[in-house]
Amino acid sequence: MKYKYLYFSSVAIIVGLIFAFGPSTIEEHQEIVPGKKRAINSDMIGVNANLVGEYAPEKNVEFIEAIQDLNVKTIRYPGGTIGNYWDWDLGWIDQDVPDNLMIKWVVTQGLRESKNRYTVEQFAELVHKTNSKPVFMLNMLSKDRAHALRNLRRAAKAGLEIEYVEMGNELYFDLPFPKKMYPSPEIYGDTCQAWIAAIKAEFPKAKCSVLGTTLERHKRQENWTNRVLAHCNNADAITYHKYGPSGLDGSKERLNITAGTEGSKDLSSATRHYPGGEMTVADWEKSLLQDPKAQTNMWVNAQKTASFYKKLHHDRELPLWITEFNMRDDHSITLHSWAHSLITSVFYLEFLNGPVEITSVHNLVGGLFGQIYTKGFNTGKPYELTAGGVATSLFSTAIEGKTTAIPMEVKDQVFLENDKGERFEGLQVYAFTNEANERSAILINFSANYKSLQKPDLFTGLNGTIYNQELAQNVVGWESLKSEKVLANHPNIELPPFSICILK
Repeated sequence: MKYKYLYFSSVAIIVGLIFAFGPSTIEEHQEIVPGKKRAINSDMIGVNANLVGEYAPEKNVEFIEAIQDLNVKTIRYPGGTIGNYWDWDLGWIDQDVPDNLMIKWVVTQGLRESKNRYTVEQFAELVHKTNSKPVFMLNMLSKDRAHALRNLRRAAKAGLEIEYVEMGNELYFDLPFPKKMYPSPEIYGDTCQAWIAAIKAEFPKAKCSVLGTTLERHKRQENWTNRVLAHCNNADAITYHKYGPSGLDGSKERLNITAGTEGSKDLSSATRHYPGGEMTVADWEKSLLQDPKAQTNMWVNAQKTASFYKKLHHDRELPLWITEFNMRDDHSITLHSWAHSLITSVFYLEFLNGPVEITSVHNLVGGLFGQIYTKGFNTGKPYELTAGGVATSLFSTAIEGKTTAIPMEVKDQVFLENDKGERFEGLQVYAFTNEANERSAILINFSANYKSLQKPDLFTGLNGTIYNQELAQNVVGWESLKSEKVLANHPNIELPPFSICILK
C-alpha cells in the first residue's frame, strides 16, 4: 500500500506551515463545537466498478494495491449500465441481446465481441484482497429471477456476503429495452416485489434497493419513485444517481439529459463565457480558478448537485443508496485537478447531511471518472489515485469503523460568495466516533486564505495530515500534493488555502 498518512508523537510540536502560495499570516483562531450526532453506516464509502476494460483485475498486484490505497468499503458489481446486459453465468455481456436494444456506447465499443471475462469468482477474489464488501446490481432486463438467484448463490459459495442488492440500473430512462420490459413504474415495482421476496427467502440478511429518480420529462417518469414503492412494499432502500458539471463558469447541468449524458453542462446557463481571441480555453479556466467568486461557483454547484436527492419526493422513509455520482466536465482543466478533489469532498459532506446509507462513486477506472489511473490513461501514472480518488480515500479512511457522524459548527464561519450572490460555508468539519470511542475527523478549508481552528476536546490526542495544492494542479497520487503534519498536543489546526485535513 502506498505511503499516505504521517502520524507523530504527541510530545512533538507542529511544524511550520510554509507553502508556495497564500499569505503567511494566520487569522485569529476560530472555535468549533459539536453539532447534532447522527448514525452512519461504516460501509458508506464505496466505488462503482465497471472493469470490462481490465484483464483479470483480481490478479494485477499493482491494481489491487491501488484499490487498497483507495480504502473503499464496498465495490459494485458488475457496474452501472453494463449490468443491464450482464450474463452472470458467462461473466460478460449477454450474447443474446440485439444491438438495437443496447445503449449505444456498449455497441460502439464492441464489448459483446470481446473474449475478456469478469466472473463472480474473479470479483470475489478482488473483494477478498481489498477487504471490501460487494454491492450486487442485478440484470432485470435480459435475464430472469432464476438467473439472479443462481448467481447470488455462486457469489455466496465464493465467500461473498449477500448484503447489498440493487434492482437494476437507471431503468427509468426512455430507452428501448427498459420501455419494452417495464412500460410503467408499476410493472417495475411489481417485478421488484417478487424478486426481493425470493432473494430474502434465500438470503435473509440481504437489503434490496429499488430505483428512484427526479426526472419527469416523460409520462412514464412522472412520480416514478412513489409509483414504484406503491407496488413494492418490501424494498429496504432507494437507489439514486446524480452527476453535475464543475460549475466553474457558473453553468448548471443540461435539462434534456439522456442515459450517458448525465452531468453535461448547459452553456446557456453560464455566468461567464470564454472570450475567444489568443487566450486558450485552458488559460481562461486557470484565470477563473484564481477568482474567489468562480471558485465558489464550483462549491455551490457541487452542493446543489449532491443535495438534489431532496427533490426525490416519496412517501416512505427509506435510506438512499447513491451508487453513481461524480463531477462531469469532460474537456475542462478541472478534471482530475485539485479542484476536482474539493468538489468530490462537497459531495461526501452533503451525503453525510442526509439519509444516505451507501455511496458508490463512479467509477473505479476510466478517463472521465476514474478513481485510479490505469494503463488506459494518458494523463497520469498507472495505479496512482486521481483527484477524486484522493478525496474518496480520505473520507473512507475517516469514516472507517465509525458509526456516528458529528457535524462541527464553526464559530464566526467564513462565508464565500459566487457569481449569483449565493453563499457557501468556507470551513467545514465533521467528526466521527464509535462505541469504542475511537475518533477521527475531516476538516476542509474551501477558501483562498489561511484559517486557524481551535481544537475541541473531541479532537484531543488526534494526529493527522493536511493536504493541499493549487486548484489547477493535476493530481497524480499523494506525491503530487503538498502535505504537513498535525500533532496531537498542539491546541490549534492551521489550515492552508484549499486544504483537506484528516485526523485519526
